[in-house]
Amino acid sequence: MFNQQEEFDIALDDCLTLLQSGVSVDDCLEKYPHLSTDLEPILLVSAKVMRVQKPKASAGSVSNNRARMLAELQSNQKAEPFKLVNIFPKVSFKQLGRYAGQLNQISIFKEKTQIMKFAQTLATFAVLAIGLTATVTASASTIPGDALYPVKLMTEKAQVLVTADSNIADVQAKHTLRRLEEIKALQAENKTENVTITGSISIVDDTTILANGVEIDLAEFGTAAPHVSQASAVEVRIESGVVSALEFESNFETILVENQSNAETGIATGSTPAGDDVNGSDAIATTETEAQDAAVEFEITSKFTGITALGGYTYGPENFDLMQDIGMSWQSHQIIWTGDNSLTTVENLIEAAHSSGFKILLSISGSEYPSNIDFEGYVQFLNEIASLPDPPDAIEIWKEMNIDFSWPAGQVDPQVFVDAVLEPAYGAIKQANPSITVISGAPAPTGFFGGGCSGQGCDDDAYLRGMAAAGAAEHLDCIGAHYNAGATSPFATTGHPAEGSVPHHSWHFTTMVETYSSIFNDEVPLCFTEIGYLSADGFPKMPDRFSWASGTTAADQAQWLAEAYSISKDDPRVEMLMIFNIDSTYFDVNGDPQAGFAIIRLDGSCPACDLLKAVSGQ
Repeated sequence: MFNQQEEFDIALDDCLTLLQSGVSVDDCLEKYPHLSTDLEPILLVSAKVMRVQKPKASAGSVSNNRARMLAELQSNQKAEPFKLVNIFPKVSFKQLGRYAGQLNQISIFKEKTQIMKFAQTLATFAVLAIGLTATVTASASTIPGDALYPVKLMTEKAQVLVTADSNIADVQAKHTLRRLEEIKALQAENKTENVTITGSISIVDDTTILANGVEIDLAEFGTAAPHVSQASAVEVRIESGVVSALEFESNFETILVENQSNAETGIATGSTPAGDDVNGSDAIATTETEAQDAAVEFEITSKFTGITALGGYTYGPENFDLMQDIGMSWQSHQIIWTGDNSLTTVENLIEAAHSSGFKILLSISGSEYPSNIDFEGYVQFLNEIASLPDPPDAIEIWKEMNIDFSWPAGQVDPQVFVDAVLEPAYGAIKQANPSITVISGAPAPTGFFGGGCSGQGCDDDAYLRGMAAAGAAEHLDCIGAHYNAGATSPFATTGHPAEGSVPHHSWHFTTMVETYSSIFNDEVPLCFTEIGYLSADGFPKMPDRFSWASGTTAADQAQWLAEAYSISKDDPRVEMLMIFNIDSTYFDVNGDPQAGFAIIRLDGSCPACDLLKAVSGQ
């Protein structure tokens, strides 16, 4: 038999789960009528937090509101310490920890926009209001596995949110030092738990990382660093007091570095770079244990990051600063593989991007209208690129292989592409460098083949279905996609000038996302390695085969790109948008209108820049 407190705990857990699935507060209360008086106020708060939607606020209004809030907080710095009131006396400390964990999960998926930080703060204060008469410090000494540990993490989030930008780095460094203290405590107590360090994580060398300014020696964990330059999180897995593995989240992948030495290791030294003294650093004990060699095993697990990378295809370094000002952190470049390419050229592209602070995607495919393809030679070239001392961050494997423009005529076959190109290429790249994101070649969006697929060519959706049936999902991190035939807002699903009576998914952004993702059962993210809107503004006429874009203005282009980025940021299935293009000046009225896609127009203006910048939150 459960006691009264346990029964209440179970009922509250059940109702929180039901609320997240769409059940109403009233329905939950009807399920537990004898507990309704105590449950109702908690569930009403939960329901309000879950219903928080992203406001349509400008970057300026967000900044102003945050400044007002900070000013108000600073004006009350001498007030009495905040104490929790006994609003909900039925809730135990154990249940408070569970509830904090629930709200923590609710807020995680809303972290994609700057404005949602205020919703998270509201959620944090809602959690704190549930407790018995106590102070926030009740959770300060907890470690993973303790009932109040989620409250500790939520309190830290709230602290970051109300900290001035100039001081956030110091606060995050202190939180990192706390995580190291927690690891030490778990080791001392021989516990099995995970500790996650988030924020700015840089890989210094094979055994050293810098997490929010705190230097961590991984050799003392018996592990090593993966071959990546940066990560957004590292989870330290502890089993019976011993660090068993580190899991790094980088780009679109999780990289697991296992400790196979089975030797007991001490807590890595927590220290900050010289001159950056952070309060609390003395609490971290430095171990004197010699660093032990460890066999390191890499396991790659693709997953959704919830982050949409923004970048663009540029023809030179002249607009790097503008791209970064917009909020772009990636560049894309296309390489035509000929069989005798110089690696020096590839290295120069990578160096130019990395030295300017960009990540780089290389889209590598063969020559136009090929009669045959040397599959082994192509895979070897990719392995050589992945083996470079400074490799690219992502590689797209071929492109538009569903039409004879990029694949031998009469030989178009998704099964052959997966077996002869994608699978061996994925293995060759990951063997050389497991941190590189592998993107399958984007098919050419087309309905020319009537929804079918044959050796002469395939509609893009039919080709992707063939790839899925051939097991492509096992040999890629992201599904490549091209969207460059839009002539309506990305919110539209009909009305394209060329669509006729039956709309085709490739004319509209959201229908393309739905179509491509559903083919892979929504289990693999999408990477738009090309997305662009063709505008006739500034040109005498459009080539005849692009006449559907004649009515698209530069203002339309700007608005629709910003809308597509906004949609993608809120859709976890879309993890990359590479705008094609930034700055082309080439325009052939009888052929290729590349400059019509450029966001920097011929007159030097960039209508899309400010709108993209607003969406990115720069």
